[in-house]
Amino acid sequence: MTEEAEERTAITAGPVPDVVARGLPSVLARTGRLLGGGLTTAALPVLACSAAFQFVLVVAGVLAVGDDGSIVNDEIRTYEWTPRIVAYACAAVLALLAAHVAAVAAVVLIAAGRLLDRPVTARSAARVVAWRAPALAASVPLTGGALLAVPAAGAGVYLLTGELWVGFFACAVAGLMSCWTVLAVPLIVLEGAGPAQAMARAWTLTRHRRARWSWFVLAAVLLVPTAVATGLPALVRPLDGEASAIAGRVAVVIAGALVVLVQGSSLAVITLDQWYPDVDVWRERRRPLDLDAAARRLPTADRRARPGRAAVLAALAIVSPALLHWAVLHTDPYGLTIVSDRVVGMRDGRNVLLLPDGAAPMVLTPELAYGFSLLACGDRTCRSSREVTRVPRSEHRVEAAALPGGAVVVAAWQYDISSLGKAPDKVPETLPLLLRLVRCTPDGCPPMSSAPSTVRVGRVGSSMINGAAIAVTAAGSRIVAAAIPPQADRDGRDLRLLRCTRLPCDRPEVLATLHPPYISSGHDEPVAIATGRSGRPVIAMQDVLHGGLTVVSCDDADCDRPRTARFGRRDDSTVQEDDRFDAAGTMTRRLHFLDPDAVEVAVPPDDRPIVTYRNMVTGAATLLRCRTPDCASADTTVLSPPGLAQHAPALTVGPDGLPLIAVHNLTNTSVPLLACGDPACAHRDGARVGTYRGVPGPLDLAVGRDGRPRVLWVAGSDDPRYELHLTTCRRARCAGGTGR
Repeated sequence: MTEEAEERTAITAGPVPDVVARGLPSVLARTGRLLGGGLTTAALPVLACSAAFQFVLVVAGVLAVGDDGSIVNDEIRTYEWTPRIVAYACAAVLALLAAHVAAVAAVVLIAAGRLLDRPVTARSAARVVAWRAPALAASVPLTGGALLAVPAAGAGVYLLTGELWVGFFACAVAGLMSCWTVLAVPLIVLEGAGPAQAMARAWTLTRHRRARWSWFVLAAVLLVPTAVATGLPALVRPLDGEASAIAGRVAVVIAGALVVLVQGSSLAVITLDQWYPDVDVWRERRRPLDLDAAARRLPTADRRARPGRAAVLAALAIVSPALLHWAVLHTDPYGLTIVSDRVVGMRDGRNVLLLPDGAAPMVLTPELAYGFSLLACGDRTCRSSREVTRVPRSEHRVEAAALPGGAVVVAAWQYDISSLGKAPDKVPETLPLLLRLVRCTPDGCPPMSSAPSTVRVGRVGSSMINGAAIAVTAAGSRIVAAAIPPQADRDGRDLRLLRCTRLPCDRPEVLATLHPPYISSGHDEPVAIATGRSGRPVIAMQDVLHGGLTVVSCDDADCDRPRTARFGRRDDSTVQEDDRFDAAGTMTRRLHFLDPDAVEVAVPPDDRPIVTYRNMVTGAATLLRCRTPDCASADTTVLSPPGLAQHAPALTVGPDGLPLIAVHNLTNTSVPLLACGDPACAHRDGARVGTYRGVPGPLDLAVGRDGRPRVLWVAGSDDPRYELHLTTCRRARCAGGTGR
């Protein structure tokens, strides 16, 4: 457009008012007056178009994810970055950047019209932006490349010095040297310059005031909008679940609109600023932007604005992403897996998930040689948790089970340090070992050191090879425990089946004493117990040295005639034992904290026990299903591919009476929950509930009275914080559709 044509179409009015910003407070104050003086209303059509474009991208994102994702904490997430999703993400980022620059440029024109008393409608501004679109697009990489110096300088200086404040100082210096390049965007629409010409014009226009303008741009155009963009969505985070996700969508769109308004109006104020230092350079004198020429170039207001209609359209565009998100959550068109995932702590032991009746979940977290902690969740999805108690010196062996009435029983082997006296001169190499049981609630636990001993073993060494074991469960109001004392001689050790009618339990009823083959490395979970019909106990044990599995089945609650069945003999191995132990030792050292072997047992409604364990030869997660209640014979099902990094699976029975099993997928480093379609789990659906890094950690699994599975898993060995996650499924089988 020529200058003559611009003069013919310009609105003739009185003299152009002066625009002077004497400092950053003046820039921010002038920007605030613009936003409160009609600029927001005039720019509503621009904001409506920007929000509508975001809605289109959200719809495209839902279609791109399809059934390759899940809904976690009411947010749609992808399982993995497939080529389709990567292509969409790249296209969406570029499209959002282009739309944002166009919206800011349109607001610059509207704000400049307000400052110069030459009103510009959103329609007129949009025509100019569309005409200058190629130049605006070309200016983005030029400006963006210059702005990259800000974080690059800060990060580089921080890495060189190791001082955070020095890195921030370097960012500030780099910003003062490069932020002036942002002025190319308003100059393209205000002066009609090309991208290179706009950069050159910004250079000359900021002569003798480059640091000043760069500081204005850094503060008013970058820092303040960033604070708005992060602060507004943070206000809705205290909301609960779905309300937080939906309100977050609205907050994000509103924050985006505010960022466009603040950036556009601030750029207009800074670009039109008439303040200039009183300097007279030899042969050269620079002046600020000519306001009269800028006013003549502004487009004509060709149509009367309709703020009412624009406000309605803007409101619809702002709430439309939230409405789409609500529809996806409630209709679930792709049958996605829907879970809530909370970090309940940073623990590296074999954790136990407890679901007491009528109470929020509790988590028992052993801390190797330091004892254990009991965490209580604040609600059923564990958005918050607190430590109920901490018990030291439990010597690795701690178990727990939920009791009726919202309580739990905690069983632990402890060394009897009271026998040493108050201040012993020397701690002996052997100490008495005590098995103690206490009843805990979300309000706390009684001191375990003062609880009477259920089992007492004479002096034993503190070496973990002596590793005692304990498994505990509740049979109505009674507590049934399978206790394995430390090995005292070469003849092996006993398995004692105990029953307590109340806590504390100083006189347990010994139901049976057995002598199964057993050697434990100290950190594994070699024994598990469950109850079947009429409260009959069923015990599963794994010989960690040879990998053999022993199932002890009682015929009634008193276990008058226990029957023992053994599976997986030593001579069935297909891998040399030395090679297997070398590989397992290497994997254990990589894992940092414990051995991957464990066994779990459950009794479905048909009263035929099922056992899950880790195959010590292949590392594969395996299920053993007994053909009869006494487990005289059994069938096995391999649940995962082989791999020595595999941890033992976690087992429970779902509301439909079929097994639910949590395993690790070493191929895609995920944590799938398997919903079995039959008791032997020959047919199953899988739902990914988490993703770990490095070598996986222990698992636990439980189903509450609401029928919803809950998986307790560790983020992996490469997670420096060892985050402990509690994931709650919305569906009884967790997986939606066909499962994944």
